[in-house]
Amino acid sequence: MGFEDAGVLGAIFSRLKDKSQIPQALQVFEKLRIPRVAEVRNRTMQQKALYSLDGEAKAQRDAKLAQGVVPGSPSGWNDLPFQRWLWGHDATTEGELAWLNTVRESRL
Repeated sequence: MGFEDAGVLGAIFSRLKDKSQIPQALQVFEKLRIPRVAEVRNRTMQQKALYSLDGEAKAQRDAKLAQGVVPGSPSGWNDLPFQRWLWGHDATTEGELAWLNTVRESRL
């Protein structure tokens, strides 16, 4: 998430015309990043709970994990759609487009 944050900030800040735009740029950054970061945090907490199981719950988890890479796997590492969402994201382009749209909308 740190690398993505850097990409978004770089894309936005490289297009500022004046330092007076910094507050608006940071608002765009927050609006863009909070939902994605929250989803990654939620998945991280799910993983923490998943790997803290014992007894029968652990046995059920292990049986599901043994299925390998399948959509909806209890492990994010085995959930291919989640992996594509996580690793296939172009944060820099997303930041650039968000800023350009913000500038365009403020001119309307």
